[in-house]
Amino acid sequence: MDEKRAQEYSNILSDKVDLLLSGFQCSNQILSIIMNQKMTIAEKNNIKLNTQIEDILFDFMDDIDITAIFANLWDNAIEACKKVQSDKRFINIIVGNMNDYIVICFENSFNGKISKKGDIILSTKKRHEGVGVSIITAAVKKYDGFINFENDMDTFKVKLMIPSFK
Repeated sequence: MDEKRAQEYSNILSDKVDLLLSGFQCSNQILSIIMNQKMTIAEKNNIKLNTQIEDILFDFMDDIDITAIFANLWDNAIEACKKVQSDKRFINIIVGNMNDYIVICFENSFNGKISKKGDIILSTKKRHEGVGVSIITAAVKKYDGFINFENDMDTFKVKLMIPSFK
């Protein structure tokens, strides 16, 4: 009886993982799950998505760092878009290899308001610690990478470069 219940439970878990991976697919299962979950959230918030993503294994990175980088980039982009008129919401994502570096670029619409303390970007959410940017930065620096933030009046861009030759 226990074997039958275990098999049923295993089948349910397998079905749920298959459902999570039904849209975006890449060689890194963690990244596939994050991308699918965040794409669904973006679509529910009427955010136009444009992605150009090479299939990169990310096998030199810890899963927690992949999660820290991509989940926080997505969360920040989605939150920024939600503060913009719905017909102007967009997120553009580029992930690819270039000269022994993995380049990750997120570009999104935003309301033009940035809160900073020195060079540090702070959260614009009320009663929010705003640690997402520092988590991303720490994960990128762990792999001797670089991070750059740019913005104009209505577009915010984050570009990461992580060496893939280590």
